[in-house]
Amino acid sequence: MDRVIRQFLPPCVIAISIMASLLGDANAQQSNASQRKANVSQKPTRFAQQRRPVSLQRKAQPPRWSPTRRRPRPAPVRMTRGNNSQHQRMASRQEAAGDEGLQPFSEEDSTGLDEESVEDTAPAELPTTAESPEQHFPPPPGYDLVESGYHYEETDEGGCGDSGCDDSCDGEINDCCTGSCENYGCGCGRCAPCWTPGSCMGCLYGALSECKHKFTVSSGVQGFKGPVNRGGDGSFGFHEGINFALPLSPCQQLGWQIGFEGVHSNFHRTDFVDNSFGDSTNDGRDQLFLTTGFYRRTQCGLQFGAAWDYLYESWDLNFDVGQIRGQLSWITPWCHEVGFLVSTDTTNDSVADLEGTSRTIETTDYYSFFYKYSASCGGFGRIFAGWTQDSNGLIGVDMELPVMHHWGVLSEFSYLVPDDGSTSQGSQREAWNVGVSIVWYPGGNARATNCCTTRPMFRVANNGSLFTNFR
Repeated sequence: MDRVIRQFLPPCVIAISIMASLLGDANAQQSNASQRKANVSQKPTRFAQQRRPVSLQRKAQPPRWSPTRRRPRPAPVRMTRGNNSQHQRMASRQEAAGDEGLQPFSEEDSTGLDEESVEDTAPAELPTTAESPEQHFPPPPGYDLVESGYHYEETDEGGCGDSGCDDSCDGEINDCCTGSCENYGCGCGRCAPCWTPGSCMGCLYGALSECKHKFTVSSGVQGFKGPVNRGGDGSFGFHEGINFALPLSPCQQLGWQIGFEGVHSNFHRTDFVDNSFGDSTNDGRDQLFLTTGFYRRTQCGLQFGAAWDYLYESWDLNFDVGQIRGQLSWITPWCHEVGFLVSTDTTNDSVADLEGTSRTIETTDYYSFFYKYSASCGGFGRIFAGWTQDSNGLIGVDMELPVMHHWGVLSEFSYLVPDDGSTSQGSQREAWNVGVSIVWYPGGNARATNCCTTRPMFRVANNGSLFTNFR
């Protein structure tokens, strides 16, 4: 037994020691691996947020991916007139303190200021800067600014005012006439500039410097045709004229007017269908119109007048004729006007044809109704329709548009429709006139409404208001 133990014991001990050493190495490797894993898990990754100590200047923030993190919002700015932030108010106080010889304001002192003391600072105490200059805007209608050169009045729908149809000088509207155009502009012209005579203007206009707001000068082009064309082509040319008004009553409602207009047309050869006076002519056609009359103009109510028109024409036939025009109308307080126009022959002339037969040339009598509207800031539009003594029709439109205070554009047309239809007689008896004019207002009252009492009531006659005919 002893021999057996001595033979088998050493090998068993050796085997047990070898197995123990192998198991110890395996356990050591396993513990090392677990330790490495633990160390790796404790190291920060590139996505991990490193923890920083909380300082007095900045609080700890959660990770960027944290749902509780929010973008910081700017501090609200308290808006005040003149300065729109607390820093600007502090700077203004510092500047004021420096001007008074005090210690300048520093940022360290701002900790002693509370929000209530800053907000209680009145905007009036802050110095006025050059960054916000005072602005001036034009006044709305309804204000009277005589010193600035414009006159505005209270209006109903942009019309002639609301003081009724008082014809005396005591009404609100008619206060304009007491000061005349030198102080208030013309009539109910809301945008009409006030006129004051100056030395330069006096030198330019001479004796008319004090009346320059009472006349107009016009020039333009026109085309027309009438029985004197004897079935031939229409006449085209140019015209120029002047119209002057002189108020006579203290309220400037009654007045007298006179005007002239020259027309030059047919600069080349003209052929005629009716050859009783010849079949052609190489002469140019020149016409001189004169209009003078009396009128009563008002800003609202009854308005009337009568004028005498004269025409002298030099062409292949030379003659002179005349007529009287009358107008009666009613103007509402909003510058709407309805009325009646009438014209009657007063002077005729005789011409001899190629056979020696005497034929009479006279004006055509006509009667028409019209409607007219005068805009609150100048300009007007009128439409009329009626008939003639020969039962012919008459229609027409004229309107004026102010461009500036001194300039306006006038357009017009009128058509006398013969009752002969589309026949040769109808072509010889028809009459029409189309014209465009540039109107100059030396007094700068182009934007005054047409119910201005210092304006002429009648326009100077032309081929659209004076129609000639053979008898």
